[in-house]
Amino acid sequence: MLSKAVFKQTLSQNWKLWVILTAVTSVIAVMIIRTFDPHAMRLAMMTFGADGPPQGMGGGPFGTGTSRFGMLTIPELMASGYYAMLGLLMPLVYVIITANSLIASQIDRGSMAYTLSAPITRIKLVFTQAAYLFAALAAMFAVVTVAGLATSQISHNALWGQAYTPDVVAAAQVLGVSNQDVENNLPLILNSPKAIVAGADARGVSQEVYTMYVELLLINQAIDGTAEIMGVTPYEFMENPAMADGNREVAQLFSMLLGVDIGVVESHMEHIVDDLYGQSIESPTMLLILMNELDHYMQDIDMDALMAANHAAAEYLGMESLELMANLHILANDQSALAVASEASGIDEATLLAFINVQLAEAEFEFDQGIYFNLGNFVNLNIGIFLLMFAVGGVSFMFSCIFNLTRNSLAFGAGIPIGFFILNMMANISPDFANFRFFTLNTLYNPANVAGGYGFIPQFMAMLVIGVALYLIGIIVFKRKDLPL
Repeated sequence: MLSKAVFKQTLSQNWKLWVILTAVTSVIAVMIIRTFDPHAMRLAMMTFGADGPPQGMGGGPFGTGTSRFGMLTIPELMASGYYAMLGLLMPLVYVIITANSLIASQIDRGSMAYTLSAPITRIKLVFTQAAYLFAALAAMFAVVTVAGLATSQISHNALWGQAYTPDVVAAAQVLGVSNQDVENNLPLILNSPKAIVAGADARGVSQEVYTMYVELLLINQAIDGTAEIMGVTPYEFMENPAMADGNREVAQLFSMLLGVDIGVVESHMEHIVDDLYGQSIESPTMLLILMNELDHYMQDIDMDALMAANHAAAEYLGMESLELMANLHILANDQSALAVASEASGIDEATLLAFINVQLAEAEFEFDQGIYFNLGNFVNLNIGIFLLMFAVGGVSFMFSCIFNLTRNSLAFGAGIPIGFFILNMMANISPDFANFRFFTLNTLYNPANVAGGYGFIPQFMAMLVIGVALYLIGIIVFKRKDLPL
């Protein structure tokens, strides 16, 4: 079905454009990944103001969030910017230009007559051109994927960094068990004061912060397990945590993970469900606060007062406010600075310290980059954008096959894909334009969902089917239409 001669000729005519646009697309991805800094991202989100960062960007209680549902991992960061806009532009330009050059441009220039004078059928010619566009897009995103993975490893040890975090190694040595045993059974740490000391020292945090960090890890495991038991996604469970109320299997899961008696778990769950009645779980940190019964400290905290506390403490310590926000352990360990912050804000020292400890525990949870880099989600981001370009390329290719004049081919083959891009961008910018998403193929690719690992398979299948259908329509039209040869 393929013509090697036509494929080689098309390749020779288009490889320079492919190299340039693939290089630009890859370089943008590499630059974003290289500059990825979870500390800076978290600091930026802490400065959104009194309401904290928006939901979907790590927004959680009291202006906090976790990387699990935020923008603090490489795939999440790439999904929020690169794959939502920057990563679409160069491939879109390539698709529009190349699709037009494959058929319509050749007819318009008269070179199609020369090509068809050779012993080749129309169907073989047009199928070869379609195959070239498919192969070029696949190769482009293969390069982008490899470049992204290589940069993630070189810059952040994200793919195959250390097998176990330092605290797990230290705790395993104290407990006299293997690293894997500790990794698979974190309550071993919580049940051993010596392991807590060793783990805290290995991470360079206080024992209180380290205990909360381990609990936060366990809470995330429990969220995943609960969602699996309930037959929903973790996000759906967090939207409606009351669905687990009274479920003994869920209580048993928490009991096993936390290493405590099931009766204690059930009493805590009853307390948490009462507090969350009719509400969603904004972040795993919210459960950490409730399970440690710190909500009485936190509920009346005002973010403006916290900012005043930070400013006063930073001035006392001779630091910039943002620098102190990124190094809250300094404030936690300086009683005089804590007293200054308390006086400036009107928040008592115990409440300030509880807030700081939660922040520091959450930071430890977030900054384990090797743990939170999900290879599957990152690869799926690239598969998704390839399928989107494949479907959009089908639009351009179909009109290239329908029209004999370049101006007509570009009017539709470029106008419609660009229109899709603009409508999708407007739908994402303002709720007033939300309905625009129903008029664009781009809405089928939601990078945030893909980075989160949920709700994208049907959309991927839809893009594949739409793309195949559009290419087939183009092939059939070209085979049957009259050509001005």
